[in-house]
Amino acid sequence: MSDINLSYFPARLRELRKSHKLTQAQMAARLGIAPASLSYYESGERLPDLRVMDTLYNEFDVSFEYMLGYTQSPLPPDPTVLDFLDLSPAACDNIVEHFNKTHTDNAALNILLESQSFFEYARLLADKAIRQLRKEAPDPNADKNEKLLYTLIEESIETSYSQELSRLEKSMEAEMIEKGASHPAFQHISENVPNQLDDCLELLYKYRIYTKEGRPFPPKDQMKLNKHFKWLRQMDEEFEGEA
Repeated sequence: MSDINLSYFPARLRELRKSHKLTQAQMAARLGIAPASLSYYESGERLPDLRVMDTLYNEFDVSFEYMLGYTQSPLPPDPTVLDFLDLSPAACDNIVEHFNKTHTDNAALNILLESQSFFEYARLLADKAIRQLRKEAPDPNADKNEKLLYTLIEESIETSYSQELSRLEKSMEAEMIEKGASHPAFQHISENVPNQLDDCLELLYKYRIYTKEGRPFPPKDQMKLNKHFKWLRQMDEEFEGEA
């Protein structure tokens, strides 16, 4: 915790307590610490541990970054694909207009407008909007953000991991027919792919957030991501060897 910015944390902790009209004793009870410890934190004489920071987040809806002064928003909204693309309001309206044209029900549009998952947005764009937008030539007068959207749509907005996993699954089909579903390698895939994919997509989502904010991606997360791709290559080699 040596990176804590003491010029912000004590003041924001005091502001947080006062905004909730809590005494030091009441605030300490909410955090599960002694009143004396809270007094030390508010005066900047001691540093809180990660458990206290986690409790602040869960109890008071304030982020670690806000308490340390890295952001002015206590709990910023989860980023969406529109945030990642830095789209103008006009470009956002254009997306909604195209979704209105290409969807026969309101459910998918509601997902587009309300979902907090980048990958749900990406799948919707890739599966629905691409077909419509590819029929129309980009407006030469469109702003740079809208032109960027067309470029990304042409690239199908897919992660390399998803592409490689899809390729691996297709290559398995012939093997499945020839050797049967009881083959040990197929059992290994069925047991491991869902968890591997979910974890990898979560890391890729986190990587996009860090990149957009200009922050270095944590080395431990990069190592995890590298392991996912290594695992995928190993599985690919295993099936090629079985062919």
